[in-house]
Amino acid sequence: MITAGAATNSIFVDSTGRLGLRTATPVLDVHVTTGNTPATRLEQNISGGFTAQTWDIAGNEANFFVRDVTGGSRLPFRIRPGAPTSSIDINASGSVGIGTASPVERLHVVSSEGTVRPLSVSNTDATKYAQVVFKGTGREWASGVGNASEVAFGVPSKWFLFDAGAAGLTGMRIVVDTSGRVGIGTSNPTNPLQMASGALVTAGGVWTDASSRAIKRTFASSRLRKLTAPSISWPPCGTPPRPTRRNTTWDSSPRTFLISSRPRTGRR
Repeated sequence: MITAGAATNSIFVDSTGRLGLRTATPVLDVHVTTGNTPATRLEQNISGGFTAQTWDIAGNEANFFVRDVTGGSRLPFRIRPGAPTSSIDINASGSVGIGTASPVERLHVVSSEGTVRPLSVSNTDATKYAQVVFKGTGREWASGVGNASEVAFGVPSKWFLFDAGAAGLTGMRIVVDTSGRVGIGTSNPTNPLQMASGALVTAGGVWTDASSRAIKRTFASSRLRKLTAPSISWPPCGTPPRPTRRNTTWDSSPRTFLISSRPRTGRR
């Protein structure tokens, strides 16, 4: 039905069957023309027993977008004018190319500009962290950076490598702070290189071993043997002679040191 007062060329079908809406010169199968944001609405009502949902597909001088009308008119997908060819390109195997029409990985990012970072991951919550997760069949690792007020890992403004398969915060493997100090097994290095055991490299480049009773293999208290000083014997009368090479001997006991008052005979 066409109501009275409809504008000229409200519906126009040319000789090839192309449909023009508000245009007498349709270029494609369906051609929509208007002075502000031409759009198409996709509306599902409840007549089929499903939840109502409405989407708009539209474009203007600012962007091409998909609008979730039911969800508060949010714009989950947008393309800006001037975006290069293959800004996003999905090939037949499902691999996604960003900046390339020939992705060879599941996600393949290509940039020809040296000042442009190909990948950036951010978290705008100052108490959280931004991370990338690498998940294998047997282990999951995460690498990221804590925001200025990060509290969960205790790595504010620090880069970290985290073993997600470990229990709790024991999975923190490597931390690098803004001064370049590296912590291995510790989140708060105070030296250029510092390990959870206490071993470290000082600012002067000196390696310092860990000093811990628990890690000294020869210092277990259960194996510490009692040391007994050797005994010295001499005749009961007179002044003990000064030990010399000729009158100093060991007896058969490993703990008795004998000094004889008479020098031993024989060549030594």
